[in-house]
Amino acid sequence: MRRITADWIYPASAPPLRHGVVVMDDHGQIIDLKTRAEFDAAELEFHHGILCPGFINAHCHLELSHLKGKINEHTGLTGFISEFIQKRNEFPDQAEQFIRLADEEMIAAGIVAVGDISNTDISFLQKSRSSIRYHTFIECFGLIAGKANEYFTASKDVFDEAMLYRLMASITPHAPYSVTDELFEAIFSFRQNAPAAFSYHNQESDEENKWSRGESSRFDDFYAKLNLPAIRRYGESSMKANAPFFPKNSRVLFVHNTYSSAADFQFATDEIGQGVFFCTCPRANLYIENRLPDYSFWKKYPDRICIGTDSYASNHQLSILEEMKTIQTNDRSVTLEELIRWSTRNGADFFGWQNALGTLEPGKTPGINLITGVDPEFQQLTAASRVKRLV
Repeated sequence: MRRITADWIYPASAPPLRHGVVVMDDHGQIIDLKTRAEFDAAELEFHHGILCPGFINAHCHLELSHLKGKINEHTGLTGFISEFIQKRNEFPDQAEQFIRLADEEMIAAGIVAVGDISNTDISFLQKSRSSIRYHTFIECFGLIAGKANEYFTASKDVFDEAMLYRLMASITPHAPYSVTDELFEAIFSFRQNAPAAFSYHNQESDEENKWSRGESSRFDDFYAKLNLPAIRRYGESSMKANAPFFPKNSRVLFVHNTYSSAADFQFATDEIGQGVFFCTCPRANLYIENRLPDYSFWKKYPDRICIGTDSYASNHQLSILEEMKTIQTNDRSVTLEELIRWSTRNGADFFGWQNALGTLEPGKTPGINLITGVDPEFQQLTAASRVKRLV
């Protein structure tokens, strides 16, 4: 049995606890949360810093780990996609080694669960072996009308492979600019998702909004250069043009939302329902668009915000703590308590892992992270903040 204490405990299910103690058994299951006054000092394992549940990385592309440092920064979304398409399938002989190292990096960074995008099965062996709990989103896309069945069948083949590896998986649409109406229908008519959860790249660039409003957009050149048919749905914004395709009351994680408005968030929740969550990947947003979302209205959805790292194609590291630091550096109004909830509890709730992960509560095995280098007066992350996985 371990009795771990630190300056503060952030359970993500209750207010922060000063000089709290997490009591857990030898298997990492939490028995109780208490205070130091209830123990002799010799019984306790002391740490300076704060304790919180293990992190949940709500959006990653593990299979792209070989692209670290291969794609230029600050090119905008269409520039990034164009370069990505050129390099996407240049899998080196060491691709599986890059995947393994990225998985190990996330474990060391206190990440206990991941919502991971896959277009191939190259990451499945590592995910099946990992101590990280994965939900695999099989990403489906295709631009040519009349070929929806062909596109979907290719994704279904990858899904079937995921089932052979006993992975949690679902087939999901990619983004507004890459999925035809027919393909949306094929994806949402699929009933074998395990469980039925969807991820969707949304409003990562203002060019998406311009495109939806019928304005001149970089997507004009994007489709022309690729010699591909354009997908265009009209509305006041990309969100308003595309959210109605999602089934009512479905579980949807809108990812990036860099150029979303408060009205877009409200529209998505009104249109689809309580299963809507929003994920931010700030360091990837800076890498691609050199822009962060307006988090002022995100705070109005305290139980629906998640944090992701995106992939090594658009990030220099896979660290949820670094994403949290980036958010707070750019918006000091986002509190540490909010960031911890976004990076732990909310992801567990979205993926259906709340019985085991996400909060420090009796009966759960969420893992325990120690965050050091926190400003003691304002409880804010600093440049010196680090994370160490204790359990």
